[in-house]
Amino acid sequence: MVRTRGLAGSHLAAGLGALVAGVLGGAIALHGLFSPHGLYGVTQYDDGVYFGAALRLVHGALPYRDFTFVQPPGIAVLMAPIALLAHLFGTRGAMAIARVLTCALAGANAFGAAWLVRHRGLAATLTAGVALAIFPPAFFADHTLLLEPYLVGCCLLGANLVFRRGELASSRRIFLGGLALGLAGAVKLWAVVPAVVLLACLLGHDRRPPLRYLAGVAVGFLALCLPFFVLVPGAFVHDVFASQLARQTTSPRQPSVRLWGIVGLHGMSLHFTWKLHRAWGVALAAILGVVLLLGGVLPACWRRVGRVEVFALASAFGSVGLLFVPVEYFDHYAYFSGAFLALGLGSAVGYAAMTLTAALRRADPRAGGRLAGALGVVLLALAVIGVVRVVHDETAFDRSALRQDPVNWPALAAVIPSGSCVTSDDAALVIEADRFLAAAPGCPNVDDADGTWMAEDPGQPTGVQSAADAALVDTWRGWFARSEYVALRAPFSFRIPFTPALRRYFAAHFTRVGGGDIAVYERRGAPPGP
Repeated sequence: MVRTRGLAGSHLAAGLGALVAGVLGGAIALHGLFSPHGLYGVTQYDDGVYFGAALRLVHGALPYRDFTFVQPPGIAVLMAPIALLAHLFGTRGAMAIARVLTCALAGANAFGAAWLVRHRGLAATLTAGVALAIFPPAFFADHTLLLEPYLVGCCLLGANLVFRRGELASSRRIFLGGLALGLAGAVKLWAVVPAVVLLACLLGHDRRPPLRYLAGVAVGFLALCLPFFVLVPGAFVHDVFASQLARQTTSPRQPSVRLWGIVGLHGMSLHFTWKLHRAWGVALAAILGVVLLLGGVLPACWRRVGRVEVFALASAFGSVGLLFVPVEYFDHYAYFSGAFLALGLGSAVGYAAMTLTAALRRADPRAGGRLAGALGVVLLALAVIGVVRVVHDETAFDRSALRQDPVNWPALAAVIPSGSCVTSDDAALVIEADRFLAAAPGCPNVDDADGTWMAEDPGQPTGVQSAADAALVDTWRGWFARSEYVALRAPFSFRIPFTPALRRYFAAHFTRVGGGDIAVYERRGAPPGP
């Protein structure tokens, strides 16, 4: 009876620890939305692309056929119910709801990471959940609508369904876990790394768990992707796969820069009030590596850990390696690998804590137990101090970063009548101004200027005007010909192939009007019909 009560108490403590981590992660993300321009503002480029795709979809335009979309359709389908709310709150209000939902998901991800390793005790639970909750690069991923929080959320949900307290769950849950990993792949193809690792963890003498898992993955991925592939197979494969593989950039991130970003130190450290110097960064990165090695990798080699720990460690190494593959690297990418690093760190700390406690109690059951408790209190106090400090500095950076928003979208709304046909190099601009959707048919379905360049002229990086492909130039000329207004982040945007001929055409047909910091142009005369 005492033993059962003790186990129940430890499980309750671990559950409460996971809840604390989830609340902390959600609170940090939501804190940024209360900053100037946090809830309503243009703070990213990609969020406009993803929410714009959902808006186009619910209004009858099909990705890959009617507009370029260089990601799987998962995020557009998931955001479709939120996009429908634009009828009630406008596109700006619907985007705000999507941002709040993403912040809530950030908290759910911290809870999911903690819950997955709760069988290793409170130390593992708190470490995994809090590490993801306070991970500095999380700000770049969860302050608005981006792919990484939804990718990570589906992966963690799938792992929690497949494993129950460190052991394999029922057949039904394994299928549902595969379904969640399939949905993750429909959001971003990077999900292949944890999906393959999870499959390897299921391999054994019984073929049924891997087969059920694979069936779930196939159903989850195909349910979202197959309809689009059937309708436009060539464009789907070209946009999602070929254009990404051929992607080029004029300023690739060096491996050293990526490494600092992956461990959460690059960029953010420059804004910490305690000024994290390079020596401190090396020390923290080394400590992280030692903890993962001694607390995770070596025990895994000795077969002292379970499948959950193997999943966490292998996914951590795989996701980190994956971030060195793309030619371009953005700060929000680190949230993907950060989730699995948090799992690996939590598993390592939990294993180390259990091993140390057991050793002390074997040496002297009474004194060892008291010493272990005292050591735990000291370490917890130090951890709380560190977390409070990081949270303080991180939220200070979040508020300052969101405050530096130069875009005056009310000025754009003031000069463009509602329902006008507007073409823009940044969908977020016109979404925030409630000018994304045209009232009359025939308006170009422009959603992603960068993606259009990548898909139509993959051999040349965006912005290389002198080498722009003729077909890409013709595409933009056709869009301009059907537009009443054009809204650009800056005159002759680098996202548009403004060759001399296209500049002459644009100058002959458009006149700049108001718009504040945004370059807004009005067409001279009515555009031709659809």
